[in-house]
Amino acid sequence: WASRAFGRSMVARNKGSIVNLGSMSGLIINRPQTAPSYMVSKGAVHMMTKALAVEWAKSGVRVNALAPG
Repeated sequence: WASRAFGRSMVARNKGSIVNLGSMSGLIINRPQTAPSYMVSKGAVHMMTKALAVEWAKSGVRVNALAPG
């Protein structure tokens, strides 16, 4: 929830940037699926990042995610 906590102060200042750490496992299906809970949680990080990016864009706050392989 750090994104929300820091994001609110960035929205108030009309500027800022948040970078979340995701994974390619949250974007594609890996075989074998040895850690489905990891994949689901990283998928949630990517969707939260997209939602916050859309919501806070008008306030000048950029929200992105890195997805290392």
